Amino acid sequence: MRSRWIASLVGWYQARQEKAKHERFIRSGCIPWTEGYTAYKRRVLQGALGDRNLLSRFTEQQDLPPGFGYRVDERIVEVPWVLARLREEPRVLLDAGASLNHDFLLQLAALRMRRIFVCGVSREKRLGGANVSYVGSDLRCTGLKAGEFDEIVCISTLEHIGMDNTRVYSRDVRFKQFRPDDYKLAVREFHRLLRPGGRLLLTVPYGRYENHGWLQQFNRERLEFVLHEFGGTARAVVFYKYFEDGWQLVGADACGDCRYFDIQSRTDHEPDYVAAARAVACIELVRD
Repeated sequence: MRSRWIASLVGWYQARQEKAKHERFIRSGCIPWTEGYTAYKRRVLQGALGDRNLLSRFTEQQDLPPGFGYRVDERIVEVPWVLARLREEPRVLLDAGASLNHDFLLQLAALRMRRIFVCGVSREKRLGGANVSYVGSDLRCTGLKAGEFDEIVCISTLEHIGMDNTRVYSRDVRFKQFRPDDYKLAVREFHRLLRPGGRLLLTVPYGRYENHGWLQQFNRERLEFVLHEFGGTARAVVFYKYFEDGWQLVGADACGDCRYFDIQSRTDHEPDYVAAARAVACIELVRD
């Protein structure tokens, strides 16, 4: 009883602290990556995931509400886009890159019903329950059984494959690389891991091609290679672009010249206060 009371008190205190950071971030002008940004992004994302009407806009490829995701990075569209496509069904899912490994995401009904394998190059904090396993592996060659998965979720991870992951994600010097074409190996591995009829839900930063060392931004040519190499059926290829007042659904041509804002090499901000990618491609592929 005492331990439960202490846990409840700690939870209350943490929630209060996060709310205070969120409010300070708003008062200071919502400048990305300043104090309170993470708390602000989390609260906005939680609100989006709890809004069924909003999620239906992602599944039905409708325009987003004005001001949606104001000064928040691309996760604010990528995560709802993916989760809106995961019905509450028992499935075996590979989280390629560990983007779903957050407590407030793993508690969602659709994820609790799944057997989830979290896979990445860094040692992930174990946040999930009995339905979540953690696999430290290279996505180019995971060593996992072929046809093991019903679904693979790869949120803004493919652009880091073969790049210098020691700058942000890993201390292992083996992942200090400059092999930008290795994303092709990961695409082939995803195809191998999925059962026939299985789905790949993939997102990448999109626009003009850029190589930032620790990531590369995909352009039309690289995206077309992903579609060709994976094969199967492209059930959805959707683009979202950041504007000064938030994110919006657009066509591919509207974001073909977008530039990536690399916070790892900048100390200032640009006039639109974009946090990272200015556009993302969101793709649903089904293996034949």
